[in-house]
Amino acid sequence: MRLQKINPEKIICFLVIVYPILFRYRVIIPYITLGEAVLVVMLMVEYASKKKIYYLNCQGIRELALFELFIIINLFISILYRGASIDLIGSTMRLVLLYLLIILIIPIFDFNYAKHCLNVVATVVSIYGIIQVVFAHYGVYLTTSIPFLRPFVDENQNVLQWAMLGMRFRPLSVFNEPGEFGTYLALALYLNLFDIKYDNKSIFRSILLSITMIMTLSATGIAILIVEWFLFFIIERNTRRKYILLCICILGVIILGIKSDVIQFFIHRIFGGQGIESNTHFRDIHAVFDKRDITFPQYLFGMGVKDIAGFLPGVFRLLYYFGFIGAIIYVSFLFSSCKGINLVKQGFMIMWVTLNVAAAYMFGCFTLPYILFYLTLEHNYIGLENHH
Repeated sequence: MRLQKINPEKIICFLVIVYPILFRYRVIIPYITLGEAVLVVMLMVEYASKKKIYYLNCQGIRELALFELFIIINLFISILYRGASIDLIGSTMRLVLLYLLIILIIPIFDFNYAKHCLNVVATVVSIYGIIQVVFAHYGVYLTTSIPFLRPFVDENQNVLQWAMLGMRFRPLSVFNEPGEFGTYLALALYLNLFDIKYDNKSIFRSILLSITMIMTLSATGIAILIVEWFLFFIIERNTRRKYILLCICILGVIILGIKSDVIQFFIHRIFGGQGIESNTHFRDIHAVFDKRDITFPQYLFGMGVKDIAGFLPGVFRLLYYFGFIGAIIYVSFLFSSCKGINLVKQGFMIMWVTLNVAAAYMFGCFTLPYILFYLTLEHNYIGLENHH
């Protein structure tokens, strides 16, 4: 293939889709992942080859740029109060790079092509995840890593450890953990449920993705699955199709409840232990925020991007990192992006917020594809709720 026939924009769209997968692999440059490295190189090729300035006319982009600026200001304030450290500077600059990538990619992001790539990749990783479950049933554990690439953490060892301890096998496909697998599928599921064409392929993918998300046994994945189907039944106007899919879902849940203890496992993951904070995703919130030495400026500007002992969901992490000012800027970005837009985009915002109540993907690799689809959704799905 000759060089002039290569379309950097399409390559960038594809790299956005596989970014959460490539994020787990290292390159020779310290602190840089393979996903970041290839995207930066392709963006340099794209902007150098076009030799023009792209204009950002996307709703909410100014608030996003303001949040990017606030992250940098927050870094200087944190250094002033606590001094510089590799952890602080490295973690903050990774966030700066992440949101800078979003801003640079937005003008060249082809929604329809990216959605096509997402459908293909999500279908492949779903099928591979199901195959992993089938093989694991017979004591064969397939790799979770892409051959010839160097992961930061070898999750294959964790899978073997699960088997040795007699723990339930949960498919990872090609991701770090089942929760990431479920979160990746959730994006594809939402876009398929509200596909303006919604043909038989979309229906098949919706069912396949839903089944696979349940099989991950991820509390986050199953919670967002419930939210997405709830939004579908609220927004969808085609009554006949709605009730056909509702019957399929109910039948699937009944069979799942009879044939396995998946539902019981999910309830334990969300509400296990003595109270909701004892053995769940919410157990560390009180411990992190119960600090009597937090100053008033830190309430306003946050504690900076630093490691937190224990798990803290995204919305609470936002408050901890960037204080009330940073949280207000981020919330203004979310609402300004979907102000006056159709219900599908508002539902997408609800899904993103739900994900970051259950998990902490607001500052991780899933931010890139989720926010890019969120910002460009109105150009492709306007009037969708009145289409069917």
